[in-house]
Amino acid sequence: MTWWEAYSAAQRGSGHLVSINSEAEFYRVTQMADEYDIKVIWVGAHRNNESSWDMVSWVTGEPITFTKWYPGEPSYRDKDGTIEDMLALYKINGEWYFNDTSNDITRYYSGKIGYVIEDE
Repeated sequence: MTWWEAYSAAQRGSGHLVSINSEAEFYRVTQMADEYDIKVIWVGAHRNNESSWDMVSWVTGEPITFTKWYPGEPSYRDKDGTIEDMLALYKINGEWYFNDTSNDITRYYSGKIGYVIEDE
């Protein structure tokens, strides 16, 4: 599932992709993913090609006030040069982190990809 597919599914479910503004919310979302053995979660933020992640807000319009970036992230581009516009949580070496990534990660990730819908 791509970020845009998850975004559309959330809208059809009368909500939006989750916004995470505290460590407690981060823990709640990642705990749900752990229960289902999910290692990647789409969350509700994306950027324009020109914008910095510091200038991005959640799809709700709220500012992003909590992050836990993986070391070296955000990188803005993948190793092959692909633009990384979407925000996801990745479980890496047993720890959850924010990571910017491309819309379609199925070219290099074949595991379960989850998303959390938050009510409007």
